[in-house]
Amino acid sequence: ASNETYSSNINTPFEYTPTDSSNLAECSLYHNISGSFILNVTNTSSSKLTSGSKVIVDISTSANVIAPDGHYRWNVVCNDSAGNVAWAQSPNRTLVLDSTAPSTFVIGSPANGTVSSNLAPTITWTQPTEINFKKYEVIVATDTDRGFNNVSRRVVITNRTHNFTSSLELFPNQINFIRVIAYDLAGNTRNSTSITTYITDTSAPVITLNSPSNN
Repeated sequence: ASNETYSSNINTPFEYTPTDSSNLAECSLYHNISGSFILNVTNTSSSKLTSGSKVIVDISTSANVIAPDGHYRWNVVCNDSAGNVAWAQSPNRTLVLDSTAPSTFVIGSPANGTVSSNLAPTITWTQPTEINFKKYEVIVATDTDRGFNNVSRRVVITNRTHNFTSSLELFPNQINFIRVIAYDLAGNTRNSTSITTYITDTSAPVITLNSPSNN
């Protein structure tokens, strides 16, 4: 598993699986969320600590912890009844707390209310502030799905400074609603401050000459 995990809150359970053939005695979770790298909670065989079984530790109930956003180290040490001791891994795991969503941002182009035959206009937006940026999702819906519940057309961009796209094909001859969503690695999201309306019209006018008659 990755050494670095992102979470939006400290209530995320810590999980580990100890393995010892016959003499597993106890395992202890350590972290530095409160400052120093210290013991948080110990699980023993009397508390159903079983070799090969996952142990879930919710530190929000085992310790009254309030932590600001940041990087924190954690690890688990186990010993058996014969006195053998082992840490889970080296180096320690890192938990990155990020409870802050990307900052607000706006769609710059196309202008709201644009009517055009271009089905793939360049869509731009301002860059949000986000140190743990994951991706943009540019999505388009029609009037029948204005709530963006069943959107079938979208583009994903994984570079925060790449705040534009012209590869999203809009629905022809319809009112298109364009939204951009920014995601961070901890699962926080931010929608663009508004939804842009873009009307596509690829049909030329039809003209019938009435009078005077031909010839």
